Amino acid sequence: MVVGVTNGTEEELKQFVADKGIKYPIAIDGSAGGAYGVNGIPDSVLIGPDGKVVGKYRKVCLPDGEYDKGMSPGRDYPVFETRLGKIGMMICYDGFFPEVARELSNRGAEIIAWPVWGCNPEQARARACENQVYLVSSTYEEVSRNWMLTAVYGQDGSVLSQAKEWGTVCVAEVDLNKPTLWTWLGDFKSQIPRQRPIAHGD
Repeated sequence: MVVGVTNGTEEELKQFVADKGIKYPIAIDGSAGGAYGVNGIPDSVLIGPDGKVVGKYRKVCLPDGEYDKGMSPGRDYPVFETRLGKIGMMICYDGFFPEVARELSNRGAEIIAWPVWGCNPEQARARACENQVYLVSSTYEEVSRNWMLTAVYGQDGSVLSQAKEWGTVCVAEVDLNKPTLWTWLGDFKSQIPRQRPIAHGD
């Protein structure tokens, strides 16, 4: 589950999970809505069903307005082992650039949790498809705007499940052990590590 929360300390976010009775790992973005995030920095936390923090991620790509507020970008791309699979996280503006999702995929992410305020949903499709991962997005956007979606995207970029009404959630059951097979390419995901280009001098 991916949730956007406009602010809060780590303890407050853990209490949120306990109050909701959540039974699965949950990625909470505390930086949404222009706030300063978890404990004042642009972080997301991954909280397990036992209420314990599984891991944290600091937003790597910051728009100018966040730099102006004194925020500092992250530099790491952690991936966390959970009972649902290997989960990586992005925050909002991270998804506008392919490098963040690609690095999470390189590090073994099978699922990417992406709390995002607003974005072109085609970018969500692209991040899922180009890395052959499941992407779970959560947004503040109204469905009527036909803009960013709260949805689960498949490895081929298709929408597997979507929350179409405000305040609802979406659920999709997937098999992480079943690869998406492409015509002529077969199991594309298994080919990415050895066939992807490597840019030098970045």
